[in-house]
Amino acid sequence: MRRASRPRSLHRLRSDIEALSAGGLSATRLRLEAAERLRNLIPVDGFCVSSADPDSLLITATDAENVEPSLARAFYENEYGQPDFAKHEQLIAGPQRARVLARETGGEPGRSRRYRSIVRPMGFEHELRAALVERGTAWGFVHLYRSADRRAFDADEITALERAAAPLGAGLRAAASAPAGRPEPAGGAPTVLLLAGDGRVLGSSGPLERWLVTMHDPGRTAPGPLPEVIQSVAASTRRSDHAGAGQGDHASAHRGDHAGAGRASTARVQAPDGSWWTVHGSVADGAPAPGGPRAPGPADWELTVTVQPAGGAELTGILMRSLRLSPGERDVCELLLAGLPTKAIAAAMSLSPHTVDDRLKIIFAKAGVTSRQELVARLNPAAVPG
Repeated sequence: MRRASRPRSLHRLRSDIEALSAGGLSATRLRLEAAERLRNLIPVDGFCVSSADPDSLLITATDAENVEPSLARAFYENEYGQPDFAKHEQLIAGPQRARVLARETGGEPGRSRRYRSIVRPMGFEHELRAALVERGTAWGFVHLYRSADRRAFDADEITALERAAAPLGAGLRAAASAPAGRPEPAGGAPTVLLLAGDGRVLGSSGPLERWLVTMHDPGRTAPGPLPEVIQSVAASTRRSDHAGAGQGDHASAHRGDHAGAGRASTARVQAPDGSWWTVHGSVADGAPAPGGPRAPGPADWELTVTVQPAGGAELTGILMRSLRLSPGERDVCELLLAGLPTKAIAAAMSLSPHTVDDRLKIIFAKAGVTSRQELVARLNPAAVPG
């Protein structure tokens, strides 16, 4: 009887997450509430629930429990620059959105660098991870961990997490589609950080403290260290050109991008107040930081990370994705944002003005607006005076 009731209880997970994701929660509250429901039905000793930029796949924010913060840099460097098993890119591209590390390694988790350098040092033995993909777009990831004195994740739990992944991704997408706030004028100047190869902040310019306050969720007790998005962008920028695909691994979390070390990386992140920010990493000017007797590698390089309010194509791109606009609807929006009237949009797209008007009605409905002016303010608030 107990064996029959357990799959039924796990089956509830998808409906619980669907109800939660339809509640209009912020991304932070959604991640926290989802984590609570996950561990109520899938017992764990530690977890991470993260949001991600759907284009770069860089993690932008994470809520975690019993996960060692000092290993965050190693985690991101593994994800974005080292061959391994069950990488984020694989979860997105493959037929299985949720995978167990032990199964991926043929029952030999020690073959995984992530297991050796991150999972085991945190005191865990079992890892189950999933990509939160809705309609082919990833909006985040889940990582669940169990210690060695617990049983491995079983097929029912893997299936339950996989079934819950899409609605949780839909919830994160919906949170991203909330009307974007305007950064405060005093906080609109860029912040530039200089990071050492080991992740230390060597210096900064601009309103760093103001931005850190902006990024802090008021529902939490105190601001933490630098936001996750800084660490993920830095690790992605450091990734090396020899990080080719290994056995069972696609190596890069950039949709097959095997670019050379030091290539610039960018992520867009939404603050709790609704404002959007662009975080851009690049190798600092000048020679790499000293690497001792060996030749300096990507981990030794000093990096600059620039934070500034998102605007233009960077902001409208992610907002149009979050509103589920079709490619044709996006084309109409881009021309409208460029200031073209209906007839000019129709001519540019080889459509009739009637068809353009029909598309605009659909766009207005998805964006929750009733006019062109409101749509411009919705997709690029910085372009609106005031």
